[in-house]
Amino acid sequence: MRSSCSLQATPGSFAGRYHAVHGDALYSKKDIPGAIAEYNAALGASDGGAEAAMLQLKLADLASNEKAKP
Repeated sequence: MRSSCSLQATPGSFAGRYHAVHGDALYSKKDIPGAIAEYNAALGASDGGAEAAMLQLKLADLASNEKAKP
């Protein structure tokens, strides 16, 4: 029998990392607008540093790929 547990976890202090990983998952599913939204949310929740730089690189890469589409 399947359990229908519907826990709604909140990422709390891991919100930035949560959004980044969710963005990666959406990117792998080819949901580019969703990935961009999640990366922006992660960037907003980050405290700067290396993770923010990585998110900015991901966003720049997605933007350049969107511009290259016919």
